[in-house]
Amino acid sequence: MATRPVVYQDNQRVLPNKEAKVSVNPSQSFVTAGAVQVTHLGVTEYRVVEAQAGDELAMTLLRSVGWLSRRDFSTRGNGAGPDLPTPEAQCLGEHDYRLRVHLGRVESEVQCQRAEGLRYAPMLVKGHSNAWLEPVKLGNAALQVSALRKVGNELEMRIWNPSKRVQSIELSREYKVVNFIGEAQPMLTQVEPNQIVTLRLPA
Repeated sequence: MATRPVVYQDNQRVLPNKEAKVSVNPSQSFVTAGAVQVTHLGVTEYRVVEAQAGDELAMTLLRSVGWLSRRDFSTRGNGAGPDLPTPEAQCLGEHDYRLRVHLGRVESEVQCQRAEGLRYAPMLVKGHSNAWLEPVKLGNAALQVSALRKVGNELEMRIWNPSKRVQSIELSREYKVVNFIGEAQPMLTQVEPNQIVTLRLPA
């Protein structure tokens, strides 16, 4: 999770060959500003807008342009490339968005869980099999699973801690710790804030 300072948009004309401060930031799955959280799919840009009644959170639904570059912008004192029209980049047509707005301050792990619930639909499997693996349960809901795959005869699980507190690893099965390329690492039973840990479990 990235924490970024608020930069308000400045529409004052800048000097030649200068640019105004960038007031927009990227977002992968959710944005939290004050007591407002917006969880989204495919809305990759936001900014904080200064208003009389208090700051507001603005989400860019569609970023479209009509020119590859222009030389008459107040926020950039020159062009950024050739002045070519790009009518297809206007992105005319219908666009669908999925947004959820949450009010109130919650822990960072709850924010991540909200985003995961929107991004990943439940997987339903029909039928019966004698080859099902034993379920793996991660008992600590504060930890987030970012990857899961089978490597040889092992199940690899990558977890991370978005909270500001040390979190315990509570798995229903035995595991070992490896690095990003599968090399054995010292045993861990806790995950530090913002730490990423890769685990291997017998399949």
